[in-house]
Amino acid sequence: KSSPFQNFDFEFISLGEEIEIMLTNSFGRFPLSSFGTGIQQIIFILSKIYLSSKKIVLIEEIELNLSPKYQLELIQFIHSKLIGEEKFIDQLYYSTHSPLMCFRSEFRTLQARINGDGISTIEKIIPTDEDVAKFKEAMKILEHYSPAVSSNTALEATTTPSPGT
Repeated sequence: KSSPFQNFDFEFISLGEEIEIMLTNSFGRFPLSSFGTGIQQIIFILSKIYLSSKKIVLIEEIELNLSPKYQLELIQFIHSKLIGEEKFIDQLYYSTHSPLMCFRSEFRTLQARINGDGISTIEKIIPTDEDVAKFKEAMKILEHYSPAVSSNTALEATTTPSPGT
């Protein structure tokens, strides 16, 4: 409910010689410093994207310091706000180790590997039935501990074919 990615606004305030970013959501107005490291990093990254004239963005380990709930919300936010309706960027590349970020239908998902001989391969990630079953089980556990995460939404995003595939 208090997600910084849903129905939020921000402003800058002056505190003496310092400037603080304030986020306002349905629960009130809070300084960015009161949020965790992951949210602070993402707000910084999103600010850089909005201020840049670049049309191709690369983010390394996009899931770093984000809970699974915020990982899901971040991808939905980026897809709808930055690529979808407002079209700030044309292409987004991100690296991740998170299964929540790998099995997405909003994007074409590729996996790059380097073998022991130094040979690189890149292939499209297509979840197998076993992957989907494991994902469903993991989402049930996640929902138990964080009810705000919906396994139906996450599962739908993993099993719906992406555009252009």
